[in-house]
Amino acid sequence: MLVDHVIRLFNTAQLQSFDMADWPNPGAPYPIWNGSNLEDGGDSANEDLNVYFAPGDNSFIIVAAAMVMIMVPGLAFLYSGLARRKSALSLIWAVMGSMAVVNFQWYLWGYSLAFSPTATNGFIGNLHHAVLRNTLGTRSPGSNYIPSLLYSFYQLQFAAVTVGIVMGAVAERGRLLPAMVFCFFFMTLVYCPIACWIWNVNGWAFKWGVLDYAAVDELLCATLQHINTSTLQHLNAFHALMLTSLASPGGGPVEIVSGCGALAYSWILGRRQERMLVNFRPHNVSLITLGTILLWFGWLGFNGGSAFGANLRAVMACWNSNLTACFSGIVWVLLDYRLAKKISMVGLCSGFISGLVAATPASGFITPHASIFLGIVAAVCANFATKIKYLIGIDDSMDVLAEHGIPGIVGLIFNGFFGSANIVGLDGFNIGIGGQGWIDHNWARMYKQIAYIVACLSYAFVISAAIAKIIDIIPGLHLRASDHAELMGMDDDQLGEFAYDYVEVRRDYLAWTPNHTRAPIVGMDQEPHMVSSDAEPEPTKPPQ
Repeated sequence: MLVDHVIRLFNTAQLQSFDMADWPNPGAPYPIWNGSNLEDGGDSANEDLNVYFAPGDNSFIIVAAAMVMIMVPGLAFLYSGLARRKSALSLIWAVMGSMAVVNFQWYLWGYSLAFSPTATNGFIGNLHHAVLRNTLGTRSPGSNYIPSLLYSFYQLQFAAVTVGIVMGAVAERGRLLPAMVFCFFFMTLVYCPIACWIWNVNGWAFKWGVLDYAAVDELLCATLQHINTSTLQHLNAFHALMLTSLASPGGGPVEIVSGCGALAYSWILGRRQERMLVNFRPHNVSLITLGTILLWFGWLGFNGGSAFGANLRAVMACWNSNLTACFSGIVWVLLDYRLAKKISMVGLCSGFISGLVAATPASGFITPHASIFLGIVAAVCANFATKIKYLIGIDDSMDVLAEHGIPGIVGLIFNGFFGSANIVGLDGFNIGIGGQGWIDHNWARMYKQIAYIVACLSYAFVISAAIAKIIDIIPGLHLRASDHAELMGMDDDQLGEFAYDYVEVRRDYLAWTPNHTRAPIVGMDQEPHMVSSDAEPEPTKPPQ
């Protein structure tokens, strides 16, 4: 076992006498940074900090981060296509605007609150890494071969995707400025604490042994990072700790948090006007398809990159993601066909997304055979979960809970059943760590997974609802637009811009006609107005 070999080396040699020939992988860089600066990893003005990290893994994670970033505009296009045309552009703005807010918050203190290893309360980090202080050439929490600077950038994309998903809750009746305020506090009070629970080396869920795939190299990383300042007893303690802690890229912090956050925001925001939901259907299926394609592309960086190295486990995560998505899409189409007797492109895209969500916590733990089963179960659960909003009376307009929260829960439960040491060991580091799920005879794993799910669900919903309610009662920050604004569309009310030119032509036509009943051309007889499915006055085309 690689880690045992490393521990034995440290038991018999000092860092200064560490010989490259003793390292099991001679092609890799030295496994230990020189410790000249415990905060930044060294003086970059006088020494090359790059020699302590693997260029191949760095390149892989940079590309994976760029792929995950593409998921944000993918979400924007998906939500825009699912909405009606009069609010199509406002949803694109909401998702892209949230990304700007998340970038600022993550730089300011978000990364530190989630990942600072010097905080020991198990609930939330401290400000040791605020404004990227002490985040340069030190070893990252994710891998001993990538620096903290790169790790923080990669994790930023996870946060941006999570908040972008939540922005589906503002659809067709939410104001944009208050939504941006919500994003900042949601990140600080909801996302960062839950990310700390499971991805921070001192998080309570991490220490408890909940499976979370974003921390795959913690065993080796934590051991080596503390070599310069710890005794041999500390090494053995970290060795024992990391053997119980593994990962999943976001079943809790990303999927459950986004699903519950969107549900809570929708609850405080209120339902859309019923009379404007008559004959409602997505206005642009092509945009939905484009958004799904971009999401799928980014998801391979999301799940594959969470192996934090160009290794076999990353490849397996990509394979599992594709298998789960494809089978989920097929099953969703069949479930819709039993009712409509037609196949649906929207249904296919919905199935793909629910499968990718379910693969998020499970792709680095379960076998391909289990991934196929996961896709089938996720599609069934998510498809029927779209009815939850009617049962509880909350207008979750983009079905965020059904598409993200529920499949995320299913994926976490599958880890308890089908988590396999054979899959985990594919990264080359977590070898010989023992049983993972029930198929490995680890019977205690399931109750930990369920307890973690319940904790994420309750905390995310309650705190998100409280944040939204407090913002809503602040003068000038009311979450909801007026009834008239909802009638005219959020594009007109919030932006003054439109996704389609003809909407602008319609607005100009109405502006030329003060009473909205007579045509602007003198001598032309009054013509009746037609009412569209958008519940807007739509004039008939005047004769040429």
